[in-house]
Amino acid sequence: MYISLRNLNLIVQPPAPQKDEFLPKQVKSTKKMGFMTRFKKEAKGTTPAAAEPTPAVQRKEPLLDSQPEPRGWTNVEPTTSYKSQEQQASIIDDPEAGDCDVSLPPYYRERQKAKLLWDKIVVGVMWLLGCGGGAITATKLAIWAAGLVAVVATVALTAGAPLGRDANVAFIGNSYLFVNDIPRLMEAVTGGHMHQDSCIHGSGSLLNILKTGNGMYNKWQSSKAMVGGVEWTSQDGTTDYLYDMGACSVPQLLTGTDNLLSYGNADGHYVSDGGNPCLVNDNYLDYHNSKKATKWDFVVMVDQSKRMAFDESREEALMALNYTYGPILKKKSAVPIIVQPHAFYSEQVNMTGLENLGTFTSKIYEGAKIYRTFLNKKIRRRKTRIAPVGNAFLAVYEQDRQLWSKLFLDDSIHPSAYGSYLYAMVIHATIYKAMPSKARVINNDVANLFANSRKMHSDVTDVPTKKEARILWKIARKVALWGREPRSLKKMKVDYEDYEYADETQEEMEAEEEDEYYADQPDADDDAY
Repeated sequence: MYISLRNLNLIVQPPAPQKDEFLPKQVKSTKKMGFMTRFKKEAKGTTPAAAEPTPAVQRKEPLLDSQPEPRGWTNVEPTTSYKSQEQQASIIDDPEAGDCDVSLPPYYRERQKAKLLWDKIVVGVMWLLGCGGGAITATKLAIWAAGLVAVVATVALTAGAPLGRDANVAFIGNSYLFVNDIPRLMEAVTGGHMHQDSCIHGSGSLLNILKTGNGMYNKWQSSKAMVGGVEWTSQDGTTDYLYDMGACSVPQLLTGTDNLLSYGNADGHYVSDGGNPCLVNDNYLDYHNSKKATKWDFVVMVDQSKRMAFDESREEALMALNYTYGPILKKKSAVPIIVQPHAFYSEQVNMTGLENLGTFTSKIYEGAKIYRTFLNKKIRRRKTRIAPVGNAFLAVYEQDRQLWSKLFLDDSIHPSAYGSYLYAMVIHATIYKAMPSKARVINNDVANLFANSRKMHSDVTDVPTKKEARILWKIARKVALWGREPRSLKKMKVDYEDYEYADETQEEMEAEEEDEYYADQPDADDDAY
């Protein structure tokens, strides 16, 4: 049983911005050195102002606000540690806050919680093993082992995929992934520890790609696409060399099979535009039907920027999440990742209502949060993550306009090698909860990261320099790991309780589980008897 989305009203009116809404929060000084000192000084506005970036050449600048040029960051979480002592006491008593410093960004707060738990277990073990000078007994050792297992499990839950461990990642999306081949780029960024497959269509939204499937047949027939390709012998004995173009449909990618695919689209289940390899090449279809299903650790999904910014197109994405992505992911252990794509400004498309770069980015971010809330409700696990790529793009704009202009191709919409590099940094941080190795991604040979890309849309020499790569790496760390947002990002609070699609009653959940149970049982006329 699914929840109908036909009559949903997703129009959200953002609250009117207050006068001081985007000003940095005032904080107390601290004697500690390092990250927190810089963060607090930045929030207080005591750091020296950097020189005004050089405006982009031959590019019409998007608007931010009539206010002075915003610089710096504001924290995602309210800086509650800078409240009064009475407020601090209530925060410390908050069971969800624990003993951790609530002024830390979310990622470091989780790490501190794990460390505090570890300290408590160590003290407990020392007491058990040394209390009263008693001998070490089997009971004490058993208690110690149980405590060790508990802390390891806690650390595992608060961390991402361990660095160095191979992770299987599925990519679903559009030209933002196709341009410069971000799936292959991610393999290089992780040093080969990420194994990927994808279902990409150049103009696909999360809904439309379910109708068309893969669209890479005419785009990834290149020598680099033969890396990872296969020599396939068909049933009639002929041999075909197949390019690596990814899975042919979302169900085939996520589950390993899709019975609705047919050569020539004979069954008519898909919209054929000549780009789906399985509908065009029968050997490609036979090969993918013979492959074993992959157990995915993460599923990265990318929608189109403008479609995530408006309620009507968001409703279409929620329909896709409700009827296809949600039911599949509910049965899988993979962690869904919703990518917040970048905002842009181009005279080639209708930008009505999106002329302000901060507003455009905020609307996309709002859409990503709605997707995450809906998907968590659907799969009944609060594990969906957001990869804040759009926030990182906006942060570059605030810090260095000239570098921001390099993030785009000539159409001012799609990412250049610079932009794809920033995509990879943010996605890596979201998956692994850590940044990639500096030695691998910050050097004078960044072009090597794109060596296996099936098609480059940027010149191989037009890649970030070592200095530029370091800047983009640091911005991705601030946004994706430290949880800080660009100051010009609008604060659009969404009251998720107003969305009927996000709330199932207990009776509806039980009824759905009952329907799913009986759907899996054999009928009386089946051969099971």
